[in-house]
Amino acid sequence: MGKARASIRLTTSDKTPRAASSGSAVPAHVQRKVNKKVSFLKKLSTAAAAKQLKPTSSGVKKRRRPSVALSNYSALAEALGADPSPSSRSGSGPRQRGKGVKTLKTRAALGKSEAERLKSVLSNPVFQADPLAAVRSHLEATLPSAPPPAAPTIPPAQRRKEKKARRKQRGSMEED
Repeated sequence: MGKARASIRLTTSDKTPRAASSGSAVPAHVQRKVNKKVSFLKKLSTAAAAKQLKPTSSGVKKRRRPSVALSNYSALAEALGADPSPSSRSGSGPRQRGKGVKTLKTRAALGKSEAERLKSVLSNPVFQADPLAAVRSHLEATLPSAPPPAAPTIPPAQRRKEKKARRKQRGSMEED
């Protein structure tokens, strides 16, 4: 009897028994899948139509790409003319060297903070008095000192001669 019951199924649309062997009727789970797909495609088309009707000016504006690196000092001075906001750093703590800038927002914040740093350096009275001396003293203070020069190396041939001479001296001293 179990096989006989398995061959009779109820469809969700008309709730009437049908034979499983008849190929004309579509199974209920397939019908549900098709219905879901059709409703999704309808929603998608209505959303696309609504998007086309919206004016573009009220939508999200495209972000402007950052400008090419400043090529000379005068362009940098012009860029520093605008007073940047004091809270330009994003995140907590100093930026780690070697990390890439992944978004336009962080790139803009980084550019702003670097512009602030350069502005403070340019306004420093020591730098204004003698820029080269200020840079030199800064580098001496920040860079590690050079290692002391190594002892001059003696060529191996000369080393052998000196060793022979010392042996001769020892031998002559011991004989005395």
